[in-house]
Amino acid sequence: MRNFFILSRDDKPERKEVIDKIINHIESNNGSCSYCLIDEVPYPVPKDTECIITIGGDGTFVRAVQRGYEHNVPY
Repeated sequence: MRNFFILSRDDKPERKEVIDKIINHIESNNGSCSYCLIDEVPYPVPKDTECIITIGGDGTFVRAVQRGYEHNVPY
């Protein structure tokens, strides 16, 4: 997999640090990664996404599944 999408809650400042670390790791391994905060509705899942990473709780995961299902994307 090379194309990732992160969906995250925005209720804790340290989440941005985690997102940045994940993006840096993916990009340093020749991948691409974009992200969106869950409050940005509707959040766009790029068409080339191969995997969605969620950062948050159960609700964040459920919302990601609802969106990713439209694109047949694993989690």
